Amino acid sequence: MARLILDEKGKRRAFRLNNGRLTIGSSADNSLVLVSSDVADTHAEIRVEDGTVTLIPKPGVMPPTLLGRAVKQPTRLAANSEFKIGSAVFRIVADEQASVPAPGATKSSRSDGVSARRTASGDGARIQHTRRTVKRGMPTWAILAVVALVGVVGYFFFRNWLEDGLETEWDPTARYHEAVLAYQEGSVKRAKEELGRIDLTRVTPELKEKVQEFQDKVKGDEERALLAEHNMSGTKWLDSNLKGYAKSYLSGDRAERPKARYFVRRCDEFKQEWPKHPELEWVNRYRSRFAKIAEMDSPAEYADLEWEVGRRTAAKPRDYALVFRLIDQFLLESEGDQRAAGQALYQDQIAGREEYFLDRMQESRYQWEKQQYGKAVEWLVQVILKIGDEAMEDQAIDFFLKMQTVDGAPLSDRYLASYKSNRPEQFEILMEHERLREAARSAGVL
Repeated sequence: MARLILDEKGKRRAFRLNNGRLTIGSSADNSLVLVSSDVADTHAEIRVEDGTVTLIPKPGVMPPTLLGRAVKQPTRLAANSEFKIGSAVFRIVADEQASVPAPGATKSSRSDGVSARRTASGDGARIQHTRRTVKRGMPTWAILAVVALVGVVGYFFFRNWLEDGLETEWDPTARYHEAVLAYQEGSVKRAKEELGRIDLTRVTPELKEKVQEFQDKVKGDEERALLAEHNMSGTKWLDSNLKGYAKSYLSGDRAERPKARYFVRRCDEFKQEWPKHPELEWVNRYRSRFAKIAEMDSPAEYADLEWEVGRRTAAKPRDYALVFRLIDQFLLESEGDQRAAGQALYQDQIAGREEYFLDRMQESRYQWEKQQYGKAVEWLVQVILKIGDEAMEDQAIDFFLKMQTVDGAPLSDRYLASYKSNRPEQFEILMEHERLREAARSAGVL
């Protein structure tokens, strides 16, 4: 069994790599939380399957480095591999190597009055054995006097040290300067934390003004960083769902009405989700180009419906909630052969949804049993959000609330908090379900 050794800020930590997933980042939601600068909320993950260790960087972050090279794709890590995230250094070692202390560290143990001190320097180490002795002939009263004197001196030293520490910890000026320093080092998150420790009701008006101005600056930077991160996901969506689609289905003489209508609808979805994306001009230009062919002002024909339903159910996760809304609307507006075709499509999608639901529930259970908790929860959440059937939603919620880690901790506690932080729109929809809302309250998420 391998272990992961982490050296960060002069401290060393070791983690056993069992089968499953280990997320790494600065957010408290991660399995392994880093304090180094230039670390994203979730920066990378390590997956372990049957002894194979794979490093997987998250899109849109500064890639980890392995042997001085950026890791941009999932990469298998061999024994003694060393990689870096920010200033944090990681190494994969066998169990017997993981106990080697960090340089300069000391360990001691006692057995039958004998103490052993190990001093590690580089790859070598030496052990010195010493036996505690009391100088023969020293009077007992003298020993007691020395102990008492040491105790009195130690008390005053500890009290002064504690008072100094408290003064430093709660001194608002010191907190302000720590926040400025963190910001200059590139850690907006730590700057925000330091500013949050300042009680503005206990500071001078001059310092209060400085703190508030700096808080506004940090907040602005944080919002810009969140927007940039959000737009990165939008770029990926744009490339696959709009640019890729236009190249495959709308180029040349292939721009038929059903394909154009679907494209225009997807453009509108993009504009709603990413209203400040830097490539919004491209979306508007291409939408205008195909709007005439799409004839969005006229009711959908069966060919339009069939094409869109096929696209919505071609990949996973499938959005059956939207599919049945589209079919219901079509049945209200159509008649004759068109309506009959729509009714047949409705029955086909009922059967397809049932099969898809059972498949996703089985996949979620499989991932949970493998301790791939993130994947297990993700499939259940997608069922809850997109299956479009109340009974199926309830079954997915039942399973989600029953799932636990190997240590007996409810997965709902961890992942509801994660969705609130990282996917607030999906979290709001999940909170429309009473049992999930109660679980979030119990976990302190609401």
